[in-house]
Amino acid sequence: MRPRPELFRRRSRGFALLTPLVTSVAALSVLAGLTVQPELIDRYASPSVEPAADHDWYEDTPAEQLRQDQCLMSDVLRLGGPAMATTAQTGLGQTPEQLRVLADRDHWEDTPLAVAYEKDQDAAGAELDAIDALHNSWKAPLVGLDNPPGFTVTSFAWPPGTSNDGRQDFHSQTGLSKWVADQFWQNEWDFYEDPTPEADAPTLNAVKTLGAPLYGMDPDPDLPNDEWNRALAEQAAYEHLTDWPLEHPGADNARRFLASGGFARTVAPSTPNCWTSSPPPA
Repeated sequence: MRPRPELFRRRSRGFALLTPLVTSVAALSVLAGLTVQPELIDRYASPSVEPAADHDWYEDTPAEQLRQDQCLMSDVLRLGGPAMATTAQTGLGQTPEQLRVLADRDHWEDTPLAVAYEKDQDAAGAELDAIDALHNSWKAPLVGLDNPPGFTVTSFAWPPGTSNDGRQDFHSQTGLSKWVADQFWQNEWDFYEDPTPEADAPTLNAVKTLGAPLYGMDPDPDLPNDEWNRALAEQAAYEHLTDWPLEHPGADNARRFLASGGFARTVAPSTPNCWTSSPPPA
């Protein structure tokens, strides 16, 4: 077991109070490239869920968890080494429950992806050692021969780039050394970082200008119970969106908040099915 580096991790979250029911387009595009059999496509349908309750906006629904797992594995398949890519490809061909096991983000716990990462690190290190050994072997046939006029031992018997001559060696010239070294030095945390663009200061100010009058105060205690619970959840969601120290406000969340005039409670007919605290209109 690896030491856990920190208690909290930054992670991608969906828009507060929204429960998307659509499958990740990015993951499906990867699957199409892998020539997945048609009968397997049903495995990637988001699990059916009930409308989100007013108080559970901060919890991952099954549909959200599936989308996060698919996005992670899509990135690993594109950016990871051979062992990680194999794990990702395997996961994307499984059921959501099996994918959940392979896409476990707690990589300090020797998860499947963490084990695959270590295999890729070992393979890259061995490849770098093999390249270095090959460079040294090129000198062997010239050992003991007289240097031609005008040549030193290093300029005659040593391959370019192996004697501090200011030149690149063969594998560096072809880019192979850098490609292997980049894989060896790849930071494991990079696979789990949230790639969501952050909202800039003017956008965040606009969010606060709009949201503070709507969600910046405690709910009216005289509201009916359902409305009070929803108002309390929206207040908490607004605080999470604008003032949560562990995650900077995302640009897409801010855009959708501003475009909807706050937290949307209805679904436009032309948009993907997203349920809020109430079911979509019939």
